[in-house]
Amino acid sequence: MDLDLSHPPLVALDMMIEWTLKSQQKNVHLSKTLSKVAWLKEFCTIKFCLPRQSGHTTAIKYLATKYFKNPVIIVPNNHMLSLWDHNFKVCTFNNFETQIIGRSSIDCIIIDVASFMSKSAQEEIYNLFSRLYVENLIIMFIE
Repeated sequence: MDLDLSHPPLVALDMMIEWTLKSQQKNVHLSKTLSKVAWLKEFCTIKFCLPRQSGHTTAIKYLATKYFKNPVIIVPNNHMLSLWDHNFKVCTFNNFETQIIGRSSIDCIIIDVASFMSKSAQEEIYNLFSRLYVENLIIMFIE
């Protein structure tokens, strides 16, 4: 899919990212009173769901470079790895924890085709990042 900046999924996700970043800034005082997992779930998470083949991955590629310096993309399988170029740090559901440990500069985690990820693996994302705690991290579950 060619990039069309007016494509509705791209526009919608762009607005969601922008609003989430503003909301984090506005509510940063709450990060001191909430548990780290609660902060991540309440102020750092975007869940974006549309039918397959709607342009999610194309939108993510553009927006990841627009808003973030060190995003990590998590995909369900090796086939999906091939859809991403070498400019992105991409790993599969099976090895994301080993790929992420020690990368404190991560500012965004994008789970592409998140509907394929188990709920327990999604919870592990929150648990892992509550230990690595980055205050203005964005976690996107793209379905």
